[in-house]
Amino acid sequence: MNRCNCKKCCFCCPPGPKGERGSPGEKGEKGEQGLRGKQGEQGERGSPGKQGEQGERGSPGKQGEQGPKGKQGERGSPGKQGEPGPPGKQGEQGKQGEQGPKGEQGSPGKCECCCPSYGEQVENGGMEFFRGDIPAGWETTTPELVEQVTAQGLVHSGDSSVSLGGGGNLSQIVSPIHEGCFYEFSFFAHAEGANAGITAVLTFLTSDEEFPAGEIVVRHQDVPTSNRVFSYYRTITEQAPFDAEALRITFEVTAQGGQLIDIDDVSFSSL
Repeated sequence: MNRCNCKKCCFCCPPGPKGERGSPGEKGEKGEQGLRGKQGEQGERGSPGKQGEQGERGSPGKQGEQGPKGKQGERGSPGKQGEPGPPGKQGEQGKQGEQGPKGEQGSPGKCECCCPSYGEQVENGGMEFFRGDIPAGWETTTPELVEQVTAQGLVHSGDSSVSLGGGGNLSQIVSPIHEGCFYEFSFFAHAEGANAGITAVLTFLTSDEEFPAGEIVVRHQDVPTSNRVFSYYRTITEQAPFDAEALRITFEVTAQGGQLIDIDDVSFSSL
């Protein structure tokens, strides 16, 4: 409530009604822009940030070319040769003993050698050359049971050996043979299985007859079966008979269950 402006009144007069709001006056013109104030002082410089991590080291550059080799220094002059020492005194020669009496001359001896040596007489005994699966210089009536072998541990020497299955055979005729002479025969063998054996038969040949010359029999389980292990078998023939011209070597194999005998380094020569 508003109080009366009249000092004499002791009661309050009620307010009159509120008049309408007048319309706003027109906007005045914009005044001129004041002068620009002075630039404030520059603030303190902030502390520097932490240094970033170092990058990976680059790969080294290529090595430069080697410079030319310097000249070789001159060879020094050889030292002087020392003076030769004085020769030693020669010892006195001993006196020659007296010659004994000359013995009687014996009668001239007779050469009884009739067995010339031809060296190794087996052709392709090392089993290195083959025609198909048959070793060159050898024959067989069982070609399906003869095979060249080159696997490691199944060859005694060189690059190959020959294998024979059960019932297989291999033979060769060697010559010349001289009557009255003895000959040496040998070979190496290895078994592929414990139930395989081998027999080597030697036969002297004349123009119309055959004579036993020798035999090597190796039973089942007596031929080594370990890889790289071969046994050596050797015999001396009977004395060659009259008119002997050649000798036949024959190998025969007995085996079970597809087991094999490997043969290598066959040799035959006169004593």
